[in-house]
Amino acid sequence: MDFDDDWITIMVTDQGPGIEESQLDDVFEPYYRLANDDEGHGLGLGISRNILHGHGGDLIIRNREVGGLEAKILIPTGLEV
Repeated sequence: MDFDDDWITIMVTDQGPGIEESQLDDVFEPYYRLANDDEGHGLGLGISRNILHGHGGDLIIRNREVGGLEAKILIPTGLEV
């Protein structure tokens, strides 16, 4: 976690296989899933990003150069709750 005058930034990383570049935007679409199992519905990332957008923040994902995925959560410091 990091913060400055404008943003609180939370970074979440994993060591999995990552996501194909062509699918990085698709995972935010409702019911889009990468897994072939029957767990989950493919809604979580899209809902999370929409909530953050509604409060002036963002959720950005990218593949890490060393492998795995990085999720960057940006929350504005001026957010009133």
